[in-house]
Amino acid sequence: DPVTPVKARALPLPEPAALMATQCYVTPAKERQQRNVWPSDCDAIFRRHVRCVAGGPGQPQIVHLKDRTSIGRCESNDLVLESRLTPQMISRSHAELLREKEGGAWRIYDRKSTNGILVNGKPASEGQSLLPGDIVTFGVKTSLPEFDYVFETRPGSGGGAAASPSGKADASDDEAWMRPQQPETQGT
Repeated sequence: DPVTPVKARALPLPEPAALMATQCYVTPAKERQQRNVWPSDCDAIFRRHVRCVAGGPGQPQIVHLKDRTSIGRCESNDLVLESRLTPQMISRSHAELLREKEGGAWRIYDRKSTNGILVNGKPASEGQSLLPGDIVTFGVKTSLPEFDYVFETRPGSGGGAAASPSGKADASDDEAWMRPQQPETQGT
């Protein structure tokens, strides 16, 4: 016997307010402090910047820094960086990060690399001090960054706990994400 199709009936649409509702949950400061445990025994880290393109083994998300950390593409470095997009971006012995003394300032040195180092978008001076929140770029600035790292220090460890001169929020600024950010200007 032939089957007669039944006319479908439309389902009621959800309330307009339910479609447009936005929820925002802010974790209380005390709970955030309990969760924000420092990731290691070291006093400083490089955290890969969120704007970096997808990484791989030669592009670690978090780097635990020693008082003396060598950086480059050669396997003998403490931090080995490898570019998937531009293999010659990182020199064999690109940079060195040194802590002056226990609880002292952290300084970055260019080891005569081909493409240099930028701190907050500007060429790094020799032995430039790093402050929490500074963005360190190994190599030149590109439209698809691979090697932008945010410098962070353990809270209370010394070594430049002041706010960054770049005006960027450091890791201890709990409510920075809620404030409007100034767009980065090029060529300044």
